[in-house]
Amino acid sequence: KILSLETAEVLADSTPNIDFGLQSPDYSITIQTESSREVLDIGAKIKDGPNQGLRYAKMEKRPTLFLIDLDFENIIANAQTKLRDRHIFDLDLTATTSVVIQRGENEPLTLQRLETGEWEVLIRDADQGITSSKGDKRAIEATLETLSNLMAVPDTGFINDAPSAADIEREGLKTPRYTINVTSPKILGKDVTLAVPKTETLLIGNRNPEATKERAIKIEQKASIFYAYDDMLSSLDDDPILYQNHSIYQLPASSQISYITIEKLSDQSVLLDTSLPEEPIERYTAFSQEIENIRAKSFVSNSLLSSVNIGDRLRPWAYKLSIYIPTGGNMPVQSLQLLISEITGGPLLMGGSINSNQTFRFEQPFIDAFTALVFDRVRIVTPSQPFAPLEEDIPAEEPAVGIETPTTP
Repeated sequence: KILSLETAEVLADSTPNIDFGLQSPDYSITIQTESSREVLDIGAKIKDGPNQGLRYAKMEKRPTLFLIDLDFENIIANAQTKLRDRHIFDLDLTATTSVVIQRGENEPLTLQRLETGEWEVLIRDADQGITSSKGDKRAIEATLETLSNLMAVPDTGFINDAPSAADIEREGLKTPRYTINVTSPKILGKDVTLAVPKTETLLIGNRNPEATKERAIKIEQKASIFYAYDDMLSSLDDDPILYQNHSIYQLPASSQISYITIEKLSDQSVLLDTSLPEEPIERYTAFSQEIENIRAKSFVSNSLLSSVNIGDRLRPWAYKLSIYIPTGGNMPVQSLQLLISEITGGPLLMGGSINSNQTFRFEQPFIDAFTALVFDRVRIVTPSQPFAPLEEDIPAEEPAVGIETPTTP
């Protein structure tokens, strides 16, 4: 916009008593290169007449006066916020080697990248010391992406570049809600790898009393305090269950599924048994492919719950899925047993792994495959006409086909 500025009108010599506002200009814009330097002085705005809204201007070392239309005045008048980089971290978080998340005075949670590129979750426990478990790369990288995209609220998010101790305490940053240490060997936008990795510490404080969707934050190693949108911070948590390996079942290498069964627990009826001749597993390619690699969308508990919350009600498990693989002998071995909740018809399906003793939410591809399969086998009994006899009124010699309707909260 600066380089595309054009004169709206070149002015003839004027009497010296006219105030153009150029002795102490409102703005001076300097363009400097290695070999040249030019300064544009911008003076008073014309308040009426045919040139209303235009401003007087001249180049610093030239006598010619002219008028310009400064249509981006709002940007240069507020350049310290409009043109300022709103990113909070200077580090390149795609190269992060460790993240330490601490909520208040709780024991910190450490996410550590191994030399293999995999992640591990380290938990400090007063009784057991430090325990480790395999981390979920996808979940941890989603957290790093959130931190990488963390920005100050536009225009109003730059609170204080020289805060006092009282300012820091007032914003809740002396005893922060969260303290997050991120270590990386790279600076954002630079390819050079640092000899010694750098650590930046994010402090998350109080809500903005004038805008409750904003929260005060600060990089501990820097002076400035910012406001960031709270929804950008809502996914940050120190619960290790969020970062642990989301893999529920991985079909063993060089193995194939021998057969699968689905049992309806309320009446012990078998909805699917592909070990039977009339139920070849090839008919269920989409579902069998889906169960070769089952991932949790998120975890509910690191224990197998006896009932799950669906539609604000605790409900018992509705189905049991069993997967069998060949072992070289006559009888296949049971490789996985999953308890599955009632189908809601929406993006929620709960699972419980008997093998790993966990309760979790399924990802959408599994929900789609399982729902299609079960709905195909659990048919809904509906009267052919209004007030037609219900199932229990149908004579025994003409039994109704179907089982109970899946519950939809």
